[in-house]
Amino acid sequence: MGYYKTVIADCPQTVEADEALSRLEDVYGRMNRPGEFLAYIDASGMSDVKSDGEREKMLYASVSRLYGNGRYGAALNSAQSLLAAYPDGEYSSMTKYLLARSLEATGRKEAAMDVYMEVSSSGDASVALPSLAAYADLACSLGRYERAVKAYGSVILSDASSKELKIKATSGRMRASFELKKYDNVITDAQKLMSVQAIPDSVAREARYFLAKSYLRKENREFAIPVLASLSADSGDRFGAEAAFLLIMDAYNSGNFRAVASRVGILSDSGTKEKYWLARSLIVLGDSYADGGDLDRAETLYRKVADDYGISDDIPERVKGRLAMIESKRKEVAG
Repeated sequence: MGYYKTVIADCPQTVEADEALSRLEDVYGRMNRPGEFLAYIDASGMSDVKSDGEREKMLYASVSRLYGNGRYGAALNSAQSLLAAYPDGEYSSMTKYLLARSLEATGRKEAAMDVYMEVSSSGDASVALPSLAAYADLACSLGRYERAVKAYGSVILSDASSKELKIKATSGRMRASFELKKYDNVITDAQKLMSVQAIPDSVAREARYFLAKSYLRKENREFAIPVLASLSADSGDRFGAEAAFLLIMDAYNSGNFRAVASRVGILSDSGTKEKYWLARSLIVLGDSYADGGDLDRAETLYRKVADDYGISDDIPERVKGRLAMIESKRKEVAG
């Protein structure tokens, strides 16, 4: 760098100086320090070497590299500096999009939502829809379900949305609608997803999961049970494991304790890694023992669940309540 700067200073307006300046720009570019190069040419009286458009392009490329390399804090600061210098530049919308992504990556989700919404109405087709989809995802993650539903709906209705983006947005709207207890809307979106050709299996399973859960919330057991049975055939993911639990609960609520024992055995033997739902299922099996009067067997099972699965979630509290219930029933019997 020092050599190139010496050539530029000692041999101005020569082919050698032009070549040295080009090589110097390459060096700063490889170091991702274009701002320093621009400051150097300005300080050296060569400001006219780069137009405003070229300067903005160089600085945007630097922001993009910083973000791509996972340096979100640096990308955020560089994006803010670039927007301060070129608020209405050719790359302003794309810079704002990277600013929002960097804000999100650094945990500033509320601020990211504001920028995403601004970019979504910018008219820049390359980032407008991705920004609206990202806004909807953040709104959903922050519990702003009404906003999420509205934004997802706009993505779905846009002619510019790809098939993949429409599927993703429909899945997001389905989840948000479920949180809002709009079960008819959930059922509609789930059925739309299930009708799509060559849909990823994970998306289809999630759609069936929310379809079944919505039927249950609407007390349409006859529609829910077949979907749950289909899901529970593969209890390897959370959808299948919870479906198996819900079928066990259905059998328990129907007083069919033999079916409870059978279904818990199937889930246990499946080797599922979804230990939470297995623990919940074993507790229900214990409940069936207690209801049948076998308090000792129920207590043994509850304590085993506490020992094997009572590390996290709400399992310890559930077991604690069951053990208190056992003690209370024993006192009643003792009289």
